[in-house]
Amino acid sequence: MSYSGKSKIAFCRRLGNDWQDLATCLEIPAHRRNQFPQGRECHAILEWLEENDERFQNLPEALKVLEREDLLVVFEEKKIPHPVPPQPDWELDYRVGKEYYDKKDFIQAFHCFSKAAEQGNAKAQNSLGVMYYKGEGCECDYDKAFYWFHKAAKQENPEGQYKLGLMYEYGKGVEKDDEKALQWFQKSAAQGNAKVQTKLGNMYQNGNGVLRDDVKAVEWYRKAAIQGDAVAQIKLGFMYENAKGVVLNDAKAVEWYKQAAAQENAEGQCCLGKMYLEGRGVKQDDVQAVYWFQKAAEQGNADGQYYLGDMYYDGKGIEQSDEEAAEWFRKAANQGQAGGLNGLGFMYLYGKGGNKQDDKQAFDCFARAANQGYAGGQVNFGWMHQWSRGTPQDNKIAINWYREAAEQGNADGQNHLGLMYQLVQNNTKAVYWYEKAAKQGHADAQNSLGFMYGSGKGTSLDYVQAVYWYRKAAEQGHAVAQCNLGVMYENGMGIALDYVQAAHWYAKAAKQGNPCKKTERT
Repeated sequence: MSYSGKSKIAFCRRLGNDWQDLATCLEIPAHRRNQFPQGRECHAILEWLEENDERFQNLPEALKVLEREDLLVVFEEKKIPHPVPPQPDWELDYRVGKEYYDKKDFIQAFHCFSKAAEQGNAKAQNSLGVMYYKGEGCECDYDKAFYWFHKAAKQENPEGQYKLGLMYEYGKGVEKDDEKALQWFQKSAAQGNAKVQTKLGNMYQNGNGVLRDDVKAVEWYRKAAIQGDAVAQIKLGFMYENAKGVVLNDAKAVEWYKQAAAQENAEGQCCLGKMYLEGRGVKQDDVQAVYWFQKAAEQGNADGQYYLGDMYYDGKGIEQSDEEAAEWFRKAANQGQAGGLNGLGFMYLYGKGGNKQDDKQAFDCFARAANQGYAGGQVNFGWMHQWSRGTPQDNKIAINWYREAAEQGNADGQNHLGLMYQLVQNNTKAVYWYEKAAKQGHADAQNSLGFMYGSGKGTSLDYVQAVYWYRKAAEQGHAVAQCNLGVMYENGMGIALDYVQAAHWYAKAAKQGNPCKKTERT
């Protein structure tokens, strides 16, 4: 809609110097205000309002804020409808360019975007920057990419602001400047760009270009997650799962993982599968875990492939199958996933899942997993050196790898390290590592720790502690520990003498094919 010339003149004369406050109330972009002709700012505001009928709806409220309701009287006269102006050619050029780009006709797309960009179309300027950056339809030119991203960003284009931030972050077409990169990312994120909000969250989470701040990371992840950004939903779920920037809340983590998984995001599906596997935030359910791992695996997610292979190997939530396990381990391993490499190495080591027994192949798989810092692979790689499988025997190397795993808190690594120290009669260190593994529920370590207490090796003689740890292992079905517990009952060592209980534990061990010689064993 438009108004008569008399109404406009009357409005501008009455408004006077209040035009700046009115422009602020109407939220007219800064770049547009800078284009207002000096002395005709009020007329420029009216022209801005007339470009879009919906903008006039905000005028009465803005005038009330300024306590200038008197100006509303000016517009009580009948509005004069005006024809919709023809769409600028640059908008058509941009749309046509987009169609060419989607068809991968980069030469034509570049031509159309160039025309529209030169005429000031911000979206075209951003697209032209992308083409210069990637060398699509033109020679790759970071300087020109920066130029056009900057043009688009100055017009408040959120994608242009994001891309300009990236150029500053990586020093492409401009000197690297983390501070300016952050400024442009924040400008883009403030306009609701979910992708950039997620990036800002990641920057604060990892301290990239900013001081590390998990609370701010959560704030940005949440903004993007609410908009449906699947990556942000996964990140936010992770923060809740690991108490980063928020109070630990597994149920909230599951909620966000579910939202990402519902969008067929493979990483979200895998994360949800792990929550079902571990019973965190949901009731433990192997079948549901398999369901989500399979969905992730079938999309090519390497973690999902590994976990699915592990479920097949253990027969958890699905019928046991070494062949299926080996297949999924191999798929994950082919992507370099450490768990998959470790699993595949195990299949080669024991000739399972249709794989011929091959120490060399097993050694190579374990090596690759270990060198990625995967604790299970480090234990197996150490074991290969200890027992001369696929490589010459070397206890020193074995101990180093066991230690790598042990220091990550891996119970197998801790138990193996304890065994190595026990072999060389360093019983104090053996007890130290057995205890760490035993407290994590490692049955072998619990039995060994019981033996150390029962024999006074590396610690003071303590039959009560020996009984305690034997029982822990025996209740997990550890046959040797069952024998040892029987011995303690039979001899009244650390516990009241009880032949019935002794016989009970001897019988349990015998059922596992382990007839007891009534002496303590480690």
